Amino acid sequence: MRVHQVVFAAIVRIDAIEAKHPALLETYRGRELECVKAYFFSKVPLGKIFSADTWADLWATYSVFDESYADRKSFGFFIDVGNGFSTLVPTLLLLYGMTFEIVPAWVLGVLGVMFHGQMWYGTLVYFGSFLFNRRYVGHTPGNLAIFVGLTNGLWFTFPVLGFWAAIRLIVDDGFAVFL
Repeated sequence: MRVHQVVFAAIVRIDAIEAKHPALLETYRGRELECVKAYFFSKVPLGKIFSADTWADLWATYSVFDESYADRKSFGFFIDVGNGFSTLVPTLLLLYGMTFEIVPAWVLGVLGVMFHGQMWYGTLVYFGSFLFNRRYVGHTPGNLAIFVGLTNGLWFTFPVLGFWAAIRLIVDDGFAVFL
């Protein structure tokens, strides 16, 4: 999945996401897992894989667990949109820099600390917002564990790992952390 493509879909199709959200809630209330299954097992023609509409449906599907994804005024919506746009260039630089060593290791490490710190912080604030605003109410613990805990857990765990690798780049001033 291309994160930046999903973010683009959210911006250009927020009206469609907002419009689909109430119908999804009405149809799948108490059966949110069925909504996810319906999305992930739907047949998507090859020509629509990169369509903003297809990826907007992903956002609408997640909105059955967190309505902030169908609300253009919410932090949840904008933290993902903002991260998607603000991390495109650093992502490419980090991938290219790890592969071809185009800058000194400590420079790549500083970029990595900033990048992974931003992702980790955004995830913590998003999760705090989710809890504070009681968006978990009405969902089963199992569904929350899978669709909120697991998905956000990835955005918590991997930035911590990336942050550690970035610190190693700075401290060691070498690329041995990737070997």
